[in-house]
Amino acid sequence: MGSIQVNLLLDTHIWLWWINQNDQLTPQHQDIIAQAENAYISSISCWELVMLHQRNRIELIEPLQEWVRSALQNIVCLPLTETIAIQSALLDFHHRDPADRFIISTALIHDCQLMSFDEKFVLYPELENRLIGK
Repeated sequence: MGSIQVNLLLDTHIWLWWINQNDQLTPQHQDIIAQAENAYISSISCWELVMLHQRNRIELIEPLQEWVRSALQNIVCLPLTETIAIQSALLDFHHRDPADRFIISTALIHDCQLMSFDEKFVLYPELENRLIGK
């Protein structure tokens, strides 16, 4: 089976689970990621991951910087731009977490499907037909 012709942006928790092979991702979700033409994360996910690690909210199987370096080998990290920053500020306030607003805006600006299990993401009409949830 070849790759799916889709650009796929992973939310931070999906990226973490995918790299750590966490069983919270179903085989179907794993297949979608593996078969995507292009898999991305937002650079804000790197920041968010470090913050979670510093607060002892996540455990990594390697030291932080090694984990990130390894985790970025098969995925492209998209930078935050002024266009993404402006788009994130223009979104309705269904979600006050700025990192998640940057992730949503990154998906919109780069015309990506967005895989996230965050229940608040469905409140954004901009993500209609883009969101891959549970």
